[in-house]
Amino acid sequence: MRDNILISFKTSAHRPGSFRRLAALISIIQMAAILMWPSPPILAAQPIPQEYELKSVYLYNFLQFVNWPAGPCSTSGKRVEEIAVLGDSPIGESLKNLQAELKKTREVELSLRFYGPYVEGMDLSGCQLIFISQPELKHIKKIVASLKGKSALLVADDEDCLDQGCMIALLTQSSRIRWAINRRSIEASGFKMNARLLEMAVKVIQ
Repeated sequence: MRDNILISFKTSAHRPGSFRRLAALISIIQMAAILMWPSPPILAAQPIPQEYELKSVYLYNFLQFVNWPAGPCSTSGKRVEEIAVLGDSPIGESLKNLQAELKKTREVELSLRFYGPYVEGMDLSGCQLIFISQPELKHIKKIVASLKGKSALLVADDEDCLDQGCMIALLTQSSRIRWAINRRSIEASGFKMNARLLEMAVKVIQ
């Protein structure tokens, strides 16, 4: 079943309109529906998106299935709607496209924040999902330490970062996007994750 719900992509030339169709399909139906699909016949009929277009939609859907700690972020622990990018990454433009598409199709206000390259002492605190770009992973230990006790969900696309305190890693395996989870880091920071995300992860660090 796991292979049936994962979506393939091609890294060839961009196909016009593919992101719009992808956003309309994946962001409108919740991640729970995607995880329960026995097969993806509707998606198969659409042009296959580029890698970072698909990753941006996964980031958005992670927001829907992770509850933030009660306190500064929310008195009820509900999700937030902000994604930040640390450093330079192709995902930035894809997130901007997703933001515009969500506003048109669902009237959803997805907030985006773009930090420059990491420098020691940078204030990354806030109620947000932070995607750490590849060039900034060399600072991962300092980034994690600076956010101890803060309500930031750390995501990267490198599995090695999980052992250093990152919470979710997006992985590319056989032209599919999968994810691995550091459950220990997530729970230590007070986040609550939907059980299906844990079940569908290819790796969970307990």
